[in-house]
Amino acid sequence: MYSKLPHIDYTNLSPKDLKEVQDRAHAAERSFQAQRKAEARQELIDHAASKGFTLAELYGGKPSSHKSHTVAIKYQDPDNSSDTWTGRGRKPNWLVAKINKGGTLENFELRVRQPVATISKKPAKRPGKRPGGKGGTRPKKLFVCPTDPTKTWGGYGHKPDWHTPELPNVYGQAA
Repeated sequence: MYSKLPHIDYTNLSPKDLKEVQDRAHAAERSFQAQRKAEARQELIDHAASKGFTLAELYGGKPSSHKSHTVAIKYQDPDNSSDTWTGRGRKPNWLVAKINKGGTLENFELRVRQPVATISKKPAKRPGKRPGGKGGTRPKKLFVCPTDPTKTWGGYGHKPDWHTPELPNVYGQAA
């Protein structure tokens, strides 16, 4: 079998040189694939034009499959009302710690469920970055209405009518 490659004795190359050869091969492969992709795209554009269409008319505007909906919170820490869980996914650390100390899941179940958690079916952009997890989250702010403790505000978005600038959040910080 004939190869276009020059004969190179790879056994005499250093690990650094082998890495460079490998990197150049990967770059050449990516370039080759990009060129083939561009040629195929141009063929499709030309074929569509010969029939009197554009690619946007034939394949444009695919509706998004991303759907999200509000899910009711099922569990809440009685000691810290900002610690909540919808019952989906893995148990949060605060709940696991309380169960390990002898509590049961039913101890943390809410009797009246409040739909405040929006669950997105779109996969996370960065694996391991879950809402409420380490890194990439907003600082904790939770303001509770002084007249009705069931009304809360996270400090983002539209400010509720009952909020005043002097009102401290549950973490002791003023607004």
